[in-house]
Amino acid sequence: NIFFQLIDPDYTDLLENAARKAIKENRILDFIYPVFSDTGKSWIRVQLNWKFLNNNKIIRWYGLISDVTKQVSNKESLIRKREYLHNLIEEASDLIWENDVTGKYLAINKSFSKVMGYELKEVIGKNSLDFIHPDDKEISKKHFQKALEGKRASYETRRISSSNKILHFWVKLRPIYKAQQLIA
Repeated sequence: NIFFQLIDPDYTDLLENAARKAIKENRILDFIYPVFSDTGKSWIRVQLNWKFLNNNKIIRWYGLISDVTKQVSNKESLIRKREYLHNLIEEASDLIWENDVTGKYLAINKSFSKVMGYELKEVIGKNSLDFIHPDDKEISKKHFQKALEGKRASYETRRISSSNKILHFWVKLRPIYKAQQLIA
């Protein structure tokens, strides 16, 4: 069958098994796989549905096959960029963290952990005020509120390390938006 000759051999069994499972569960098959031709490698999305007789015998199948090469390429590019940015942040010598809009830590980088002396699990989900010197909490709240209003904020503050050592920092806050909504 010419159809299966075009499919990457690593995907043939996966596609056949996905089709069998979709037929057995009487649901639409939705599968993306690479194919090879004279022009090179392309990515195809197949969406198939089945028409059965009362005895569960397939009398017809119908569906849509579309070229999703561009979408797959864009997704792969996005994954590579995300990995690059993750590594850049993780290996930065600056302390980098992310808080949600309530002030709880969502992420910290290695430098934060190393300098502050806290493991990831000791920080994530905790309020950032828990790590700020008591005399600096009000100024920190003021600047955090400024960031929540969509403005950047810079200020000096003291943080308390895991060994109760007081550390001095120049903090720069920047709001993070997703779909034009402040999320962190």
